Amino acid sequence: MTDTAQLAVFIRGVTSDFKVIEELASVCSMHGTTRGEDIYAALMKVVDDLNLPLEKLLCIATDGANAMTCEKTALRGRIITKFQDLGLPLPKFLHCIIHQENFVAKLLKMEHVMSVIKPAANFIRSKGLKHRQFRSFLESLEVAYQDVPYYSEVRWLSRGKMLERAYILQEEIASFLESKGKEMPELRDGKFVCDFAFFVDITLKLNGLNKELQGKQNLLRDMCHSVRNFTDSLEWWIAKVSDGDVSDFHHLSNCSTHATNDYKEQLQALKREFDARFLDFKSMWSDIVLFTNPRSICPAEASRDIQPELISLRNNPALHHLFQPDSTLLDSYIGLSHNSYPNLINHGLRYLAMFGSIYVCESRFSMMKYIKTSAGQAHWGSLAWPVEDLLQ
Repeated sequence: MTDTAQLAVFIRGVTSDFKVIEELASVCSMHGTTRGEDIYAALMKVVDDLNLPLEKLLCIATDGANAMTCEKTALRGRIITKFQDLGLPLPKFLHCIIHQENFVAKLLKMEHVMSVIKPAANFIRSKGLKHRQFRSFLESLEVAYQDVPYYSEVRWLSRGKMLERAYILQEEIASFLESKGKEMPELRDGKFVCDFAFFVDITLKLNGLNKELQGKQNLLRDMCHSVRNFTDSLEWWIAKVSDGDVSDFHHLSNCSTHATNDYKEQLQALKREFDARFLDFKSMWSDIVLFTNPRSICPAEASRDIQPELISLRNNPALHHLFQPDSTLLDSYIGLSHNSYPNLINHGLRYLAMFGSIYVCESRFSMMKYIKTSAGQAHWGSLAWPVEDLLQ
């Protein structure tokens, strides 16, 4: 809002008794350039100010900007150089899993649908008078929904929300636009309406995945499971659509005709993009499975330092209740003895501490933007207490 770049740094730590602590370490105002060297300098200042031991830094999650991820001049490259000079094991670098999912979702463009629906929705919302007239029009018809959301490219869930509402209100939107001298013949075309329905359905499914990935203290394990489940679901949908079965697509199944070959190709392209993305997380999958349920790992497939502990865990009848479906993950790790299972416990601590996304940063920036708007300032300005109450 003030043309000042802000760098938010959150840290997550885990105590030896598996208490997770997640806090905002600093928000750094960057008034000049925001190159890799600038971000690195700001981050190292935070580390020095808080006396954070670099040898305990396990993982860094960032967005995909070049200033963050380039292995030479960006933050990543400078941290690698720093750790190599100090002789420390390198931390893992993760590209925010929500950002990656959002990039995959953008692959599904279906421009022939968006080029019709997006201008229609934005035409209604662009002017206050038209928007009020449209809402009054919907009120007079007594329909279930009284508005259509404004489409914003930078908001993760915006496209799905706008498309779903526009699909539900397509007849009302067409009638309103016709009254304004703007025709929408596409909504009378059965093939276009089917494409529209499919686009709504698959976008809502992607929105559902996005919501699963959001949230504070969301474990890396849960995020990876959500992405893998969605990828497996894509295979299932492709097989069903190939047989002409679109029952998994709510709006599309209500259409009279289905161009299933076109939708199969769209799903296959989406599947290929999912397979090509998330490589940083896929490389950690075996370690994530070990973290989630050590019992599911064959000891011979684990590292040598953990093999004896996995064998002991399998054959210790007193610990059979741990890592079962009815026991929580944290309680299972708390139930392990530090003396008997130090490497297994250390592995669990490491994967509990890792951020899989930068959701906490995004939510912080949203809050900052709200506070800096006139509406936000008015809201916060209304929170006032007498001075004597504050002194007490």
